[in-house]
Amino acid sequence: MRNEHLSQAIHIEMFNYLTRVLESKVADTSGVYQSFSILVLAEVVRVDRHSPFLSAEQRDYLVNVGTSFLTNVKDYRGFSTKTGWQHSIAHAADLMLQLALNPKVNKAQLDKILVALASQVTANDQHSYIQGESKRIAMAVIYVFLRAQYSADDFNLWLSKVVNPAPFNQW
Repeated sequence: MRNEHLSQAIHIEMFNYLTRVLESKVADTSGVYQSFSILVLAEVVRVDRHSPFLSAEQRDYLVNVGTSFLTNVKDYRGFSTKTGWQHSIAHAADLMLQLALNPKVNKAQLDKILVALASQVTANDQHSYIQGESKRIAMAVIYVFLRAQYSADDFNLWLSKVVNPAPFNQW
């Protein structure tokens, strides 16, 4: 994809297939199939950023599917000696980054992206990020705010919501 060897038709086919994978309710017990589908989808979105081929409706659908996936991730495994990399949070953050970089993604879509990223700043189930996930979330957030759709006050408000230490008021 990065060498532009695939046709637009192939990119559309990949987009359609990968978004269906993310929407599926099929159990992904290994934590690999959906995680790597979203990573490949991030590359498809990168192609769309450089040579737009998605319609506004497809892009909106993608934002909805991607943010829903990220918000609902409960599997925080990064690397497993049994199956290798799983990394759903990091891979979903990579998709959010590519969307944030895309000038055709509008402010309402960026707002959804910020909500989804905020939902995973602090992992559920007392998990701590140790395999680069926090950096990848942060990069996506930074590039959303670099889009000049937001003010410094907007950033400070968003940040104040994700750094609230409750219920641990003395962290």
